[in-house]
Amino acid sequence: MKIAVAKIRETLGAELEFSWQVPKKLLDVSYCGCKLCGGVEVTGKLVNGGDEIAMTAEAELTAEYECSRCLEPVRVELKIPIFESYTRDRIEGRSWFDGDTVDIGEAVCQTVVLGVPVRALCREECRGLCPGCGVSLNEVPCKCRDETGDERWQALSGFRAERES
Repeated sequence: MKIAVAKIRETLGAELEFSWQVPKKLLDVSYCGCKLCGGVEVTGKLVNGGDEIAMTAEAELTAEYECSRCLEPVRVELKIPIFESYTRDRIEGRSWFDGDTVDIGEAVCQTVVLGVPVRALCREECRGLCPGCGVSLNEVPCKCRDETGDERWQALSGFRAERES
């Protein structure tokens, strides 16, 4: 998205507010296993800092995940802060602007894609699935659990009793 900054370019400290509804087709978040529920609403402002124009913004979105413990669907409301500065000169590794427009599209899309969490939980105390039978431990207690544990650790089973005596 290109924003005309002619109004603020000549006055140090001048601000310009903006709002942008980013279509979800511009944001590929498939790497984290979630789906965006609608577009992404970005609101922020551009501030003339002399040799640069600074952008501070926030992206609000809703993403749908599978809980990483119990695999139940979960919707997560996210607010992702976005900060970027644009220089008048083309400097390697820095964002720049030319003339009277600043293109915030790339910075916004990159920050949102990198800011989306890789995992989500349905709730913090989610107990997940039984590794033996696959039943959701949030709904019913598992009856198949073997309390003896992994036999490779059998040699250490008496260790605590020896230390306490």
